[in-house]
Amino acid sequence: MNEQDKVSVKKLHSEIKEVTEVIARTDEDCTFDEYLAYLNIDEQSYMMALRSKLKRPTVFLKRNLNERRINAYNREMLQLWEAHMDMQLVVSPYGCVKYIVSYVSKSQKDIDLMEEDEENDEESTVAPQFKILDLNETPSDFQLEMPHTEKIASQTEASRFPLPNLLPEIKTNPSEPFYHFISGGAGVGKSLLINSIKQVLERFWIHQPNNKPDDIHILPIAPTETKYIVSHNIAVPDGISNGSPCILKKVIYGQLCEKGNREQIPIRAYVQFEKETTGEKTRQKLKNIIQADGIVDKTWTPIQRICRSFSLNENTHIQVTRNQLPLLPSNAQTIHCSQSCTYKNILVFITKNLSRKLLYTAFSRVESLQGLHISGIYKKPVRATIENDPSLKEMIRMRSEAQLQFSLTFPEEVKNDENIIALFHNVRSLNLHFPNVCSDRTLLACDIIMLAETWSQPADRYEIDNFTIVYRTDCTSTKRKAFGTLIYVKSALLPHINILFQNESISGTNHSTVVALTVCSKTVIMVYKSPKCQWLVLQQQLQQAINTSLQNNVHEIAIMGDFNIKYQVSDPNFKNLNEFMIQNNCLMILDPTKVSTDHNSLIDLCFSTNPQTNSFIFESATSDHKPIWIELSNP
Repeated sequence: MNEQDKVSVKKLHSEIKEVTEVIARTDEDCTFDEYLAYLNIDEQSYMMALRSKLKRPTVFLKRNLNERRINAYNREMLQLWEAHMDMQLVVSPYGCVKYIVSYVSKSQKDIDLMEEDEENDEESTVAPQFKILDLNETPSDFQLEMPHTEKIASQTEASRFPLPNLLPEIKTNPSEPFYHFISGGAGVGKSLLINSIKQVLERFWIHQPNNKPDDIHILPIAPTETKYIVSHNIAVPDGISNGSPCILKKVIYGQLCEKGNREQIPIRAYVQFEKETTGEKTRQKLKNIIQADGIVDKTWTPIQRICRSFSLNENTHIQVTRNQLPLLPSNAQTIHCSQSCTYKNILVFITKNLSRKLLYTAFSRVESLQGLHISGIYKKPVRATIENDPSLKEMIRMRSEAQLQFSLTFPEEVKNDENIIALFHNVRSLNLHFPNVCSDRTLLACDIIMLAETWSQPADRYEIDNFTIVYRTDCTSTKRKAFGTLIYVKSALLPHINILFQNESISGTNHSTVVALTVCSKTVIMVYKSPKCQWLVLQQQLQQAINTSLQNNVHEIAIMGDFNIKYQVSDPNFKNLNEFMIQNNCLMILDPTKVSTDHNSLIDLCFSTNPQTNSFIFESATSDHKPIWIELSNP
């Protein structure tokens, strides 16, 4: 194999990894033949690509696509072990010996047993790179739905802005640090916003190539909503971390696996967390144990005993091992420990030495005034001023000098009676994200919504209030695929809509769709081209659509959609696309320095015969493609 072939094979290997993650998110059940067809390669090329990265003998296990993240295991051993297993065949004796020696000789980490420091009242200044987001200026009904409920868009107006504006910073520059300070009074939703950011970013990172879902990608340094009842980080991604509040429901007794020790001791405890979603993965993982213990309630989560070792002191190598259930009774909490928690009812015991800061922290833990109960004599504290409260001084400085500026433009901010908003989005399965789509206020503010890769089937119902479906295509087989198109138009605008042209080209897994509709003397052309579809096929469809518009005496044309052509010189179709658009008096109106996917590529494009047309790239928390939208004048 010559050097050029080696470079080509390694490039193919990178493309396979990227495409595999896309296929895995959308069609985990595809066969190996379908997988090769999607990659547009044969089995020999696939094998050569795998070998290109190998430097030593390596065993590849034959498995389906939906089994790619399952470690190698032995079925009989796994049933006996009842724990994580990752078996590997030994092909290098030296490597095996090196691994065993390094494993048995590594030292245990010491456990730091530290008492919480007293509150520091010294004046401090937040570093100038911090940006502040003041939630006090949002409406009083501020709330933020959790992303895993698929209702991100059902938030209030102001509460939806921070999350999509933050995502581009992290997606496009994941290695660059950023500093945002979220401000606001009690109950405005600081914890909910932080929790939502954490969950959306977890969802983003676990779908990136080479990332494992079991790895911790997001680690809150000071997680909120903890009550310090679970005393150890057991399953942080599952919500069971140090301080997770719970109610003890049942204790299971048994014997430890120690010779000569037949003592019956608590070996497992079942607890109920405040949120049903906490512990879901743990309950699923230990479902056999739960069934064997005869537990019927599906919200009870098993907590196993854990072993932790630490040094007796700094001057000795003696290790102490503690084997116990990581639970602590907590019928009451100090005000410091309750920080960032929220309760329906609380009873605060007031002493004469409580500072204004501690009173604020204690009283703001409750959801409503009706749930606040006080024991002791309450005296109104001295009002905070710049002179006696350094925190207030710093907050004033940040509000005046470090306000967070949003980088995104929301359609609902510019929508009025004198314009028309048209939006395109490769939604990556409307079937999966429809609850989020039909409640997304950003989408609902648009007049025309064009969605590609809906994965829809003819029997599916996707009606949205106040909108009419004017164009729809579905998967032709009983199996859902990366296929399907839906165009919604606001019902009030329907009398002004006319579909001029529609054409679909389907050849195996390759397909392209072009739909042209007129609205108020303007033509909007929606485009979708699958990754392997030839440019010439799409070119012919586009030319027919443009000619049809001109024949109907409509000369202002906007073309938008997923071209699957990278808007950069390195793409072989970039020059052809640009020349075609120039020949038809169309200019690129999106910012070419931006990206439209989570893979840092610009393939969702927008062209127009009117260079003054406003165009924008938005953000999505559910798809790896970003929505793009334009503003048209409404004469």
